Amino acid sequence: MSILSEIKLGERHQFADAVRQVAWSPSGKLLALTADGMLFGLKDHPVGPVASDPVDVCWLSRDQVVVVDGVVGAAVIGMDSFDCLPVPGPISAQSTEAQTDEVESDDGYCVLAGAGGLSVLRRGELHAIENSTIPTGAVRAAVHLGGPAWLGAGVNGLVVVDVDRLCVSDKLEIPSVVSIAAAAGARRIAAADSTGSIHVRHLSDLKGGFELTGYPDAIRHLGMSPVGDFVVAGSDDELSWWHIDDEGVISGAPECSIGHDAPITCCDVGATGFVATGDADGLVRLWSPDLRDIPVNSMHLDSEVTVLRWSIDGERLAMGTTTGGLVIADVVSGELV
Repeated sequence: MSILSEIKLGERHQFADAVRQVAWSPSGKLLALTADGMLFGLKDHPVGPVASDPVDVCWLSRDQVVVVDGVVGAAVIGMDSFDCLPVPGPISAQSTEAQTDEVESDDGYCVLAGAGGLSVLRRGELHAIENSTIPTGAVRAAVHLGGPAWLGAGVNGLVVVDVDRLCVSDKLEIPSVVSIAAAAGARRIAAADSTGSIHVRHLSDLKGGFELTGYPDAIRHLGMSPVGDFVVAGSDDELSWWHIDDEGVISGAPECSIGHDAPITCCDVGATGFVATGDADGLVRLWSPDLRDIPVNSMHLDSEVTVLRWSIDGERLAMGTTTGGLVIADVVSGELV
């Protein structure tokens, strides 16, 4: 069992506009995309503006990144290149996420979720960008399930796709999905729908599993531990936790706590199992899965928290705000005694 023992605030940056998104590479390089379309972290100096309506950013390879624009589609930016790729269907700034397989090499790819389905961007010959689309219907978000498998979520429910074969391998029709999470190693997924229910499934049987109902407020944030042993949901100022046993069974009522005094604006689960939440007043709280009723640490930023993102190893946390602040913290875990 582990509990937070130390947190060290490290780098601090101040940008001219709000931080929209951040993205970590496996080696610990950090990208930051701001509301005015500026990109920080790819080069020694800011790049941009790279988008008129910046939505998301992810690594494509070790020297290229993808910026998602709500109007144009996607911009692939390299050290000495800039290519715009129209993604089929307009991408909604409220519902689009770009995810990368996080391979820091020349063979990386990323998946974009948009109104036309899932788009797969790859580096082809002579570094040309190949853009393929899997027609899944409108998709709000996508998460990597391991290998070529990805999970897409949208107005028609869930789809599992194979990005190598560019096809849908499975699907589950549920009310419009607002948030998804996955534990690739455990092959478990969770999806929150517009009616307030949470669907927890194993990839071997999307039709089975558990449906968690009776949630009092609309679910805005959803997370799952890397090993698939808990689901955490955020709604307004409250956090709710469900334990999942080794057989994938959820029993009993969730553990609930009032996590914040203001609405929770973002939530992220790290590789070590710690959960970070941020709110509209600039408060960031860290939670241990071994001590769920009270936060193990809290930090106050200068304004509303717009994004929280753990590094790949779960040892660093990047935090962005509406006033352009970016703070990076080192997190060290200890033993719960």
